[in-house]
Amino acid sequence: MPNKKSLFLIVNLLVITALFYGCSARLSKMAEEQDSSDTALLFGYIDMKDAPSNLESVNLRQSPPRSSDPNIPMRADDEGLFYRENVPKGSYSLSTFGGRGWTLGFLSFGKERYYYTFPDEGFKYKKFNLTKTGLVFLGSYKMNKVKSKYEFVDAGSPTEKELLTKLLAYTAGTKWEKVIKNRLKQL
Repeated sequence: MPNKKSLFLIVNLLVITALFYGCSARLSKMAEEQDSSDTALLFGYIDMKDAPSNLESVNLRQSPPRSSDPNIPMRADDEGLFYRENVPKGSYSLSTFGGRGWTLGFLSFGKERYYYTFPDEGFKYKKFNLTKTGLVFLGSYKMNKVKSKYEFVDAGSPTEKELLTKLLAYTAGTKWEKVIKNRLKQL
C-alpha cells in the first residue's frame, strides 16, 4: 500500500495531466467530408513569426447568428494555415485569432494563451458576405512587431496555390480533396 506522500504526488500528477490535456483540446486538423455542394471551404494564412505566440485558433463569427452560438472555430496547422470546411452562404466576420507562446514574467513562466483581434479598418474580412461555394481564399497576412505593438498587414506569400497544396494533406479522402485538385490545375 503506498504511503500518503506517494498517493498525494500521484493524485496531483494525474490532476495536472488532466488539466494540461483538457485545456489543450481543439479541432482536429483533418477536414470533414463535404456535406453539401452549396458550402465553402474558407482558408488563409497568418505569419506569426514576429508575434509572441503561434497560431492555434481563428474564430469565424456568423452575423446575424443562425444558431445559439454564432462562433465557428476554424482549424489551424500550427504553421499559420487556417481553414474551415462546410461553411454555408451567409454573413460572417473573422473576429479573433490566437495561440500559445512562452512567457517569462514576475509571476508567470510557461506557455500562455494570446488572443488578438482582426483590425477594424482596412481588413476586408472583418465583415463579409459569403456568396460563393467551393474554395474561398481569405488571403495571407503577417503580424509585424512595431515598437511594443503588433500590426496586422497583408503578405504576398504564401500564395493560394501553396496553401492549397498544404491543405491536400488535411482533406485526403474527402470530396474537398477533388475540389482542391481541380483548383490547383487552374492555377
